[in-house]
Amino acid sequence: MRNVGNTTALAWSANLVRGILIEAGVLQFQVLSVSDGTPRVYIHIPSKSLKQEDVLRSVEESRVLLARYYGISHPDYWCDSWLLSPGIHALSREDSNIFQFYNLFDVVPGEDCQTDILWNLFHLTDPDAPLPEDTSLQRRVKQAW
Repeated sequence: MRNVGNTTALAWSANLVRGILIEAGVLQFQVLSVSDGTPRVYIHIPSKSLKQEDVLRSVEESRVLLARYYGISHPDYWCDSWLLSPGIHALSREDSNIFQFYNLFDVVPGEDCQTDILWNLFHLTDPDAPLPEDTSLQRRVKQAW
């Protein structure tokens, strides 16, 4: 699912209400079945803390919930997020939560996430709008673009 502004936020909220998602700490988890029927657990990152200890605690909590409600004892976690963009990683400070979050994953090449970065980092939908420079990451990304 592409993250296109509030449409994605609404879809995730609806999934939470319908019981398709579980929430554990700062993350949300959705069980999906891949082509061979093996369950894959998709990690959704709501706008909450990305402190490494909070993320790791959430993953541990999810293991208990996934075993209890879905019978999954060894989850295969998967996350598709602009936060895992190698470009964002390269522009993030090593002591930042985004940098440390990235390092928790085995990142594989994915699709271009410029639309996601525009929405999530700059809170814009118009690619021609002036980019704000309120945070150090916004300034670095703007300079790199």
